[in-house]
Amino acid sequence: MKKVTALILTATALGGLSGCTTSKQVSGNLVTEQQQAKIRTGMSRSEVEKLLGTPSFVNPKDSNIVYYYGELSNNRMLVGKTLEKAKTVEITYSLLNHVKSVRTINRKEAVF
Repeated sequence: MKKVTALILTATALGGLSGCTTSKQVSGNLVTEQQQAKIRTGMSRSEVEKLLGTPSFVNPKDSNIVYYYGELSNNRMLVGKTLEKAKTVEITYSLLNHVKSVRTINRKEAVF
């Protein structure tokens, strides 16, 4: 009987621990600090897209302004998804498609 009780308690404990399993998930285009630091004024649009990929959004009023938006979430079994980080990087290009400015913006400033 003690062996059966010990087996049930062990199985219950292991089952409970599986609920603590966490995995990280990136959604969208989350620009790292290292990637953002590599973007310099005067770089061409194609150089930036080679580094960061296709922008998440283009400003509907000005196609020379693009946004890279990404999220990092923790997915925990039995608890669900929690947002750890969200970031939007705005890049403004000149009429000749060269970087004029790069900045991280907050959600209230976002046009999309």
